Amino acid sequence: MIDTTPLVFIHDAAIDDFVATLLIQSMSQYELQAVIIAGADCVPQPGLAVASQVNLFMGRPDLPLGLSSARGWNAFPWPYRSDCISLAGIEILKPYTSTVSELNPPSGDDILAEVLRQGAATGRLVTVLLTTGFTPLTTVLQKDPALARGIGRIVWMGGAWAVPGNLDSSTIPPQIANTHAVLKPSTTMERTAKPPSAAPVQNVLVLSCMDGLSQTSMGLSSI
Repeated sequence: MIDTTPLVFIHDAAIDDFVATLLIQSMSQYELQAVIIAGADCVPQPGLAVASQVNLFMGRPDLPLGLSSARGWNAFPWPYRSDCISLAGIEILKPYTSTVSELNPPSGDDILAEVLRQGAATGRLVTVLLTTGFTPLTTVLQKDPALARGIGRIVWMGGAWAVPGNLDSSTIPPQIANTHAVLKPSTTMERTAKPPSAAPVQNVLVLSCMDGLSQTSMGLSSI
């Protein structure tokens, strides 16, 4: 019997994220336990619907799927983010209809908290894979820092600390710049609660990340 590692995937519903979902599902060493969508570089509700179609295509209608309460602070403009709407028309996904309510989607925060809670309770520590900003995870840990005990590893690609953001006026012509992308430390700073000092050794990465997040800006904001 293969010893699998529980994994939760947090992403923002781009085509590469859905390809990654399929790859994760095919990897025998991981047990995909949940998918969380962040409203960063997508339109959240259509992105969630496509994620549901992907779950059905994989034969995983049981896979928990939810929407994070985190939202993009320096996200791409809406025309860029709308790509996820057309993804529902991909040929292999056409036979499948989303089973997730767009008006009242499941809470990604609650799903993530439950996965981490189970990881801590069973000792099967969870790998958290993020291909979006870090805030979907910090939002949950701020509410209950003890949940960090359920994390064995964090793999993060797609966020940034202390950077101006996408389409910043300091890097591209101001007439096409996103005026909201200018870094304002006083408004983008988020204080993050530090997990208990008694957290297990496996959570050293979590502790160091949380320490850093309490001192600098994050790629997403929960407002």
